[in-house]
Amino acid sequence: MLIRTRAGGPRRDRDTQRFVRGFPVLVLVLLVAGNALAAAPVHFSFDYSAPPECPPAAELVSRIHVRMPDAERIASGSPHAVVQIALGDPGFDGALAWDADAESARHFKAARCDEVVDALALAITVALAGERASAAPPPTPSAPPPPHNAAPPPPLPPVSPPAPLRRASRPALLPIRRGRRWHAASFASFGLTGDIAPDLAPVGSLGFELGLGGSEVLSPSLRASLSYAHGTASDATFSGFHRIAGGLEICPLRFAARAPALALEPCIGALSGAHIGELSSGGSASTFWLSVDALARARWAPSPRWFLALWGGVELPATLNRFWVEHAATTPRRAFLVPQVAGIAGIGAGVTIF
Repeated sequence: MLIRTRAGGPRRDRDTQRFVRGFPVLVLVLLVAGNALAAAPVHFSFDYSAPPECPPAAELVSRIHVRMPDAERIASGSPHAVVQIALGDPGFDGALAWDADAESARHFKAARCDEVVDALALAITVALAGERASAAPPPTPSAPPPPHNAAPPPPLPPVSPPAPLRRASRPALLPIRRGRRWHAASFASFGLTGDIAPDLAPVGSLGFELGLGGSEVLSPSLRASLSYAHGTASDATFSGFHRIAGGLEICPLRFAARAPALALEPCIGALSGAHIGELSSGGSASTFWLSVDALARARWAPSPRWFLALWGGVELPATLNRFWVEHAATTPRRAFLVPQVAGIAGIGAGVTIF
């Protein structure tokens, strides 16, 4: 049965059915359009400088993509970031600046370079997200419904497009300002010396180091050590020679070859203690020992926590000790005479305490 009304009921029912059928299609079109707008990539460019032990620039881009998949790096353009990582004392220092604005540079510090790269990736992601939000045009406010029998409202003024991003020239890398600080380390070394016995004598030492860190040439360090050396004797009367001594060494200069990881240090020092000749019969003869050292030390620090050292030079004994063999029936015989100049060389390792 069909019921008609004054407003034309059957026609209005057909319009309602058409709207209900077309509503899912309209929703699908709006969703596809929204996804297409949201998928628009965010372009950025950056300069990257870091020590060889740090992750490469590709790893930084990969960590940015994990947080913002639509971020896309381009060769040049704005926004442009300047990223620089350098070895700290200890750890690593990172700096991030945008579009040559050195005053707004942000600094990050961590014990491992991987942690600094992760913090830089997060900071770049946050900045790109803010750049995308500021570039989106503001929504057009909807006009309130006009009152009954009221004149239509005037048209809204056109919305001006957002100002284009400022393109900046490629800036130079920003220097990272790092404060210098003192460090302390303990070390052990093993080497050879030619001054306490006729043949080369092995010598081992333990010590403590206090120095001023950094890559500047004037980076003094001071070392105190306790050493023991033992050499064989060529005369049958003596079974061997020993030296127990304490040493003090200063290295006023430091020539860094690659960052501060590899360096060359010229050093001078003094050694004082006892020089002992051990008799084959069971007794011993001892005398005072004093010598001056001049050597060069090559130092390699693959990590802020430990280092290796290779050193060599000359030792100038101030006490030219002589060991004689005396018998009542024979003329005294010289068993060993300390040379005026002797060579020394060795290798060592140390651990940074602070």
